[in-house]
Amino acid sequence: EEDEAIKMKEARKKAEPLVVKRFFIAYAKVDEIKTKVEEYLKTVAAPSGAAAAATTTQGSVILDTRSNSIIVSNTEKNMKQIEEIITALDTQPK
Repeated sequence: EEDEAIKMKEARKKAEPLVVKRFFIAYAKVDEIKTKVEEYLKTVAAPSGAAAAATTTQGSVILDTRSNSIIVSNTEKNMKQIEEIITALDTQPK
């Protein structure tokens, strides 16, 4: 039953439409921001239980060093949290 519930949850998650957003980084190192966003997405994508190892992250994070930005493709729900993470990390040094 647990495996079936996990599979149903994953199927619903895959059915959610993806949103693409570009974040321009002003102060932080863009590669460090990318790493933090990817770490967050791994924690969101990994359900508890036996199927956790087989789960893949939905969406993507692309680094653009030329414009010092990252391009994120993910669900609307995750995008809100990703935006909060980037805002918290990309602050002017004191």
